[in-house]
Amino acid sequence: MAEALGMNVIFYDSAEKLALGNATRMPTLEALLAEADVVTLHVDGRAGNQGFFGREQFEAMKHGAHFLNLSRGFIVDVDALREGLESGAIGGAAIDVFPEEPKKKGDPFESGLQNVPNVILTPHIGGSTEEAQRDIGIFVATRLRDYVGKGSTSLSVNLPNLQARPAVGLAPHRAPARQHPRCPRGRQPRVCGAPRQH
Repeated sequence: MAEALGMNVIFYDSAEKLALGNATRMPTLEALLAEADVVTLHVDGRAGNQGFFGREQFEAMKHGAHFLNLSRGFIVDVDALREGLESGAIGGAAIDVFPEEPKKKGDPFESGLQNVPNVILTPHIGGSTEEAQRDIGIFVATRLRDYVGKGSTSLSVNLPNLQARPAVGLAPHRAPARQHPRCPRGRQPRVCGAPRQH
């Protein structure tokens, strides 16, 4: 999507990942932060990622760069982000995930980023829209079909990416022929003496 907007995409990942489109892999997170005009986080919710992006990372960002966190609220030090925004070191931020989020309608919402003029805060609705729920249902059903029918685990979060190869040298499965009730096993009605119709 960023490429479609005319951006040159660079990325860093702790795991070996192939680049998508024309994206360029950076050798370290620090190298990425020093060069990127817009930094987006795509980090999962495992407990070890808590506080992943803090004061040190914000200070390593290019002066005036923008920051987006649309992954998990607890991976970012909100106080450090606010300081960077207020000092102008960070040009702006857009956030839709928060360390503490309302659980139900009517619950209060509080964030250390409220009332900061160069910040956009939006509700964390994720996959909760009608359209997203429909798409998720189709996606999951398709993945299950592919796993049962082809042994494919493509796009699975918790399994390695596998694709079963078709068995070599095996004849395709055929259902057994239906038996005529008066025929001995393995004989067809026309040759086993089934009574003629007069």
